[in-house]
Amino acid sequence: QSEATLEYDVTRLITRVATTVKPVVGVMSSLPIMGEPPMMAPNMMRPTPPKPWYVIQELQRDFEVRVVDTAATSIDPEITTLLVVHPKAWSPRTLYAIDQFVMRGGRLIACVDPLSAHEMENQQQNQMAMMGMGGGPTSSTLGELFDAWGVGFDPQKLLADMRAMTRLGGAGRIEESPVFLSLGTSHMNKADLLTAQLDQVMMPFAGVLSDATGDDVTFEPLVSSSDAACRVDAQMAMFGTEAMRSQLKPDGLRHVVAARLSGTFKTAFPDGAPTGGTDGDTADEPPAADPAEHLAACAEPTAMLVIADTDFLADRFA
Repeated sequence: QSEATLEYDVTRLITRVATTVKPVVGVMSSLPIMGEPPMMAPNMMRPTPPKPWYVIQELQRDFEVRVVDTAATSIDPEITTLLVVHPKAWSPRTLYAIDQFVMRGGRLIACVDPLSAHEMENQQQNQMAMMGMGGGPTSSTLGELFDAWGVGFDPQKLLADMRAMTRLGGAGRIEESPVFLSLGTSHMNKADLLTAQLDQVMMPFAGVLSDATGDDVTFEPLVSSSDAACRVDAQMAMFGTEAMRSQLKPDGLRHVVAARLSGTFKTAFPDGAPTGGTDGDTADEPPAADPAEHLAACAEPTAMLVIADTDFLADRFA
């Protein structure tokens, strides 16, 4: 059963034995992926300590996992792989730090989302949101970085797949949701090591990626929809299947949800490090990077993963 990944499994075991120092994986996230806020347990004087999401616990088995602040202006050179989850309205300087990490050969896993179910649920539980104050947008993207690297992504659109619907219960009724995706083997790239053994992946409110790369970068789909799929407005989907019924018209395309990009990437900041913060105030900003250290392109080919969903990582959904 594991023949397709036998070489990888053996290599992994050898690496665990032979490596005295674990590779360092950095984690940047606008979601509480390193643990939900501590809650006071009944009859206890101390709150229960936060527990990382299961995906982080798995990473910690093979790697040293370090938290990277979402306002960071540089990435520690010891970090070899950077996991970016739900990059929501991060500053240009933070995006520049991620850009230069990739330019120097770092491996990136970027999980973006047109609608974070985890964040939306937290907003609904928040007292201000319940009183009608509104919780704000729940989408995320790497924006100008995606534009420079050839990743098409619209944070206002969700993927609806009539062959990947999930039965959901709520408000005293059950409905089949085409945007709460239950993806099976037919949705996976079975020729790729990363997805060859995947039988079931649940992706609530995922987005769509498109290939806008040039000659120097290869775009390889890893997870895709069936041909009975289409894109729908993210805001409309929040009100249930009936609200988006008029938009559920399959277009015959297999839309990409996750992809690997490999090749020689160019910087999204050809003029060097951005100056100032998001509001133009530079008083509290660290000094700009040395222009001599700016990298305009990767010295050698590298690779990254881009996934148009974040909730597939969340314990409460998947």
